[in-house]
Order: sequence, then structure tokens, then C-alpha cells
Amino acid sequence: MQLYLFPLLIEQQDSRVTLIFRNALILSLAHPGFTFVLNLLLAGVTVLSAVLTGPILFILFSFLASAQTKALQELPKQQPGWSSEKW
Repeated sequence: MQLYLFPLLIEQQDSRVTLIFRNALILSLAHPGFTFVLNLLLAGVTVLSAVLTGPILFILFSFLASAQTKALQELPKQQPGWSSEKW
């Protein structure tokens, strides 16, 4: 669920906290496989950057934010009838 909170805060027009948490929970439960795989990939990038601690560490947070936002934008394309404009 954490994966979708910050992108929803940016993308969603109605920024009530309860609505953002509800939508993040719904997205997580509606796409458990996608959410799990994406969390694994992001955890791998985090561990890799912690091990290398070089320039990758400076890129980590922007990469994580970009990946989460892109994932949120791609989910409505996979579900017929869903649209990011409805948020």
C-alpha cells in the first residue's frame, strides 16, 4: 500500500488523507502480483544502492519515486473501465 501513497497524493485531485489511503489499499488489493513484484524490484535496488553506496545512493530516491509514479500511471491501462481521471 505504501507504494501508491505518494504518487496518489500528487496525482489525485481530491487530496483527503482517508481517500488516498483507501485508494492505495484498493490498488494494492486489486493488483497483488504487480504490487509484490514491484516491491521486490524496488527492495533489490535499495539493497544494491546500500551495498555500493557510491553515486547510486544519490539516485536511489528519485528512482524509487519515479518507479512508483510510473506504476500508478500504468495500472489504469491494465484494467478496462479504470481511468486516472476518476481520481
